Amino acid sequence: MDGRVCANLFAIPVTAAIRQIRYSLAWGEFLSAHDDASPQARNR
Repeated sequence: MDGRVCANLFAIPVTAAIRQIRYSLAWGEFLSAHDDASPQARNR
């Protein structure tokens, strides 16, 4: 097996995982920003 092919097979899931983590972090920040704007957060 070619070394570059092996590296690509390893890099694809790693890149996908990083993208997923980055997306979920951004989504969490988005949701918490909206929570701060909600009336329930103001009452706390």
